Amino acid sequence: MARAYISFIRDEQMAKIIQAYDVNEQIITLPPTPITETRNPTTADRNYVIGTLWVNTSTASTFCLSKLTQSAATWNAVSASIATSTVVNPTVNGTINSRMGQLVMTGNTTAAAGTLTTVITNSFSTATSYILATAANTNAAAEASRMTIIQVKPTAGSFTVVMVNDGADALDAGSTVYVNFWVLN
Repeated sequence: MARAYISFIRDEQMAKIIQAYDVNEQIITLPPTPITETRNPTTADRNYVIGTLWVNTSTASTFCLSKLTQSAATWNAVSASIATSTVVNPTVNGTINSRMGQLVMTGNTTAAAGTLTTVITNSFSTATSYILATAANTNAAAEASRMTIIQVKPTAGSFTVVMVNDGADALDAGSTVYVNFWVLN
């Protein structure tokens, strides 16, 4: 029989943390409740846990608490837009200065078992950035090609994405490769 249990505890910054039982009766920590205000957060808004969302209802802007120190909070704006750049073969590198983006590469002819390396210039990237990336491809004729990411290497000001075509067919001139990314540092 499942229990209905919710507790409120405080962390070292006195921020409220909500815990409850899951369906297996294990205690879990619930995501923080979003804050809704008619202003943007400031560095003085420190009484929250990392990951808390702040919604300014007068401007429809959203912020996420990403860092806390004894004296200040760091709130980053959450963007709903995705920057896109399209490059045409033989160019495979692009510039996208956004935390979320999509590089579209058209006309690439990577052979079966071949690799494709692209460098994305990005002002948010640092040598220690965590970058989540996905790859997908569409093909005009080669139905059995499949681009898979095998390495993402961040550096200051850019990151490299290495993919392999682990399908049976080569990409053809009508193929498009999509690299979607999120810079999460």
